[in-house]
Amino acid sequence: DFDKISVSINSANFHKAYDEFLVCLDNLLPYSFDDISFTVLTYQSNTAQLSKSSQKRLNMIAEYLKQDPSLELVLVDAFTDSYGGRWANLKLSERRALQVRDYFVKNGIDSSRIEATGYGEKRHIASNETTIGRGKNRRVVIQMQKL
Repeated sequence: DFDKISVSINSANFHKAYDEFLVCLDNLLPYSFDDISFTVLTYQSNTAQLSKSSQKRLNMIAEYLKQDPSLELVLVDAFTDSYGGRWANLKLSERRALQVRDYFVKNGIDSSRIEATGYGEKRHIASNETTIGRGKNRRVVIQMQKL
């Protein structure tokens, strides 16, 4: 046998606290740290232009960084595919990394919290023999860790 227990709450003096709770909920981001702590942004070939989905993701990360100053370091690592010259690809990856860092700074994030590095053709994650593989290699990886 289980005894049933009923609990009720009197709404007297509760309305103000409930309104404050609703305002607090409205200010929460609709995603968590775990959703964005490791993000891969993709680019169009031979450009520093982010794909539309990556631009949305970058906006989410910037908003999160504004809300959570406890994240002391954000790593921005940029890579290219192997088409084009090595020097040009290195410079392109550096430009991509700096572009992401500058975007964060423009959105109010302290530049000392961001470390941006371009690696060029190093560290491929897919074959450069296919369009899909090259697309995967053209990327910026954003990593955040909480201490």
